[in-house]
Amino acid sequence: MSIKHALSVLLLVASAAHAHVRMDEGRVVLPSFAIDRTEVTIAQFERYVQATGTVTRAEKEGGGFEYGAGWERRPGWSWRKPDGQTTRADMPAVHLDFAEAQAYCRWAGGRLPTGDEWQKAGFTELRDAPLHRGPKAALTHGPQATARKALTPATPTHGRVPPPQARHAKV
Repeated sequence: MSIKHALSVLLLVASAAHAHVRMDEGRVVLPSFAIDRTEVTIAQFERYVQATGTVTRAEKEGGGFEYGAGWERRPGWSWRKPDGQTTRADMPAVHLDFAEAQAYCRWAGGRLPTGDEWQKAGFTELRDAPLHRGPKAALTHGPQATARKALTPATPTHGRVPPPQARHAKV
């Protein structure tokens, strides 16, 4: 089976080995959990590779895939060179398949999020107030303010990986 697409790996840290999901009036109710604020970086994945000797499928098969006119193999593309060229170590590790992502998470002491956890973490606004900058900071009510709130990051990272104590968000 070929790699269907590149995955940005998210490490999920949970208090229990498996989240218990229950249905409540037709809705999925999840217990609280913690998830990394950022994707696993190239530097983090490099430490895993050095410790385990892992060679990824993209490396073995000559490159990862990109969706162009259908899925197209890109020679030389791997987690080391996401678009065929060396990049910064704080960029997300991509061109990994599901088994590789799972293996990394086990090694790092976590797991991948479930589909429901991913949805909750990605699409649930839990901040008291968004970070506002510039002239639009006065928008506080109405649909524009709601859209701005949903799209504004809680903590600007400016391309840097946050310090360890700020890496996990409780959801």
